[in-house]
Amino acid sequence: MQRVLVVDDDLDLCCSMSTVLTHRGFCVDCVEDGRKALDYLKQNIPDVILLDLQMEGLDGLSTLQILREKHGDLPVIIITSHGTFENALTSIDLEVADFIRKPIDFHKLIEEIENIKIRKQKLLFVQLED
Repeated sequence: MQRVLVVDDDLDLCCSMSTVLTHRGFCVDCVEDGRKALDYLKQNIPDVILLDLQMEGLDGLSTLQILREKHGDLPVIIITSHGTFENALTSIDLEVADFIRKPIDFHKLIEEIENIKIRKQKLLFVQLED
């Protein structure tokens, strides 16, 4: 079962994402800010992180920069209603898997999470062949 960490201070959205993703067979954990996400990662490593950009305290881009330093290859999907061109470019530089605007298209989100799983499996297969 694929583990997803949702990092968003909008508790209603967290609940919605958790419900939809759990029904699709994902194991979902939610935290409401970047600091709690980093604390979570001290004991758990999810398969993918869904990260909001605009949060109180440690915002999404700052969290993403720290994630890249400590967990460089961990897939991150940015989810935001504040999707500026500058934020998108910074996210791309920090190698996010995708940049999804709110309101969330859950079909697109699930498709991207499943694509991440497929890419990981292909990478593992290539590594095993070497």
